[in-house]
Amino acid sequence: MKDQLKELLQHSVIIDKGVALRRTKWMADGIILNKKPEDTRTDEKIYIDTLSGVICEVGVAMLCGSLNEQVFDHKIRDTYAWDVWSRLKRKNRVEVKLHKEEWYTFYPNKVETMIRNIEHHAFDYLVTANYVEEDNYYVVTPRLIIEPKTFKFYSRRSQYAESKTSYYNHRAAVTDGECIKLF
Repeated sequence: MKDQLKELLQHSVIIDKGVALRRTKWMADGIILNKKPEDTRTDEKIYIDTLSGVICEVGVAMLCGSLNEQVFDHKIRDTYAWDVWSRLKRKNRVEVKLHKEEWYTFYPNKVETMIRNIEHHAFDYLVTANYVEEDNYYVVTPRLIIEPKTFKFYSRRSQYAESKTSYYNHRAAVTDGECIKLF
């Protein structure tokens, strides 16, 4: 299945800014209406936090399937735990994450929900993607296809003393066959 997904994600794709902005507004509005009481972010912060991820999700969906159209509800995991339904015959649910640098880096507390979703088998593949902004569009490029069940195994704390981030060691995962590097 990973190889079939790889075939679908071999190219970059152009996303119209209007499409990304409308999807971001729809998703942010759903989060705002259904957010947990402990979520203290402003509506503007939720929108900003949502935009980069949505750009990547729309790009991956254009290449391999369709977007998760369920309205966000933090009480129902299936409404937020995956982003794209792929055209594969099995293992269809894809979670998409922004991946800007050489390594997929993240703050550990920012992926706690994703780790819980992995433990509940809420998605079948994790795809990372990057984008470049142009005047009227974004260019989205998928970067990695990750086996979720091994994500924690290949995740490491950054070696830089001032950094509070962790990273996914895709080089070791690729060697072990648990990840496909696209670009």
